[in-house]
Amino acid sequence: MQFKVPQNVLIEDKIYYSLNAVQFTILVIGGLASFFVFTAPELPPVISRTIGGLMGFFTFVIAVTSFNGQPTYRFFRHVIAFIVNPRQRVWRKSGAEPELISQRVVVEKQRQAPTRTVSRTEIAALAAVLDSRGTQGAVPNLPQEEKP
Repeated sequence: MQFKVPQNVLIEDKIYYSLNAVQFTILVIGGLASFFVFTAPELPPVISRTIGGLMGFFTFVIAVTSFNGQPTYRFFRHVIAFIVNPRQRVWRKSGAEPELISQRVVVEKQRQAPTRTVSRTEIAALAAVLDSRGTQGAVPNLPQEEKP
C-alpha cells in the first residue's frame, strides 16, 4: 500500500489571505490598541495621532515582515528570551529536584571530598579480587610496608 506523506509540515496554515493565525492576532490586537490611542480624546490630537500611527506602523512591521529567514515576531521573542534568561546554567544536585542557578547568584564554595591514603597492600588486595572476578575467597598475603 502506498500512503501520501504530508510535505511542508512546518509551514503554518493561512487563515486570512496570506496571514497565519499569529500574524492575524498581532494585527488585530495592535490595530485596536493603535485605534484607541489614535482616537483618545484626553490627548492632544497631534500627539495621539503620532503615537497611534507609530503603533500601527510597528504592529504592521512586526506582523508581516521577516528577519534572518524567520518572522519578525518570532525573532523578537528570541531576542527577549536571550536578554531575560541567564547566560550560564549550573546544575547542582540537591535532593530530588535539580536546580538551575543563574550566573548572577553568588557561587557557593565547592566542597571537596576528604582525601584518604591507600596503601599498596589495599591496592593489591583489591586487584586480586577484581582479577578473580570476586571468586577468590581469601586475599593473598603480601608483605606489609613500613610507613615512613
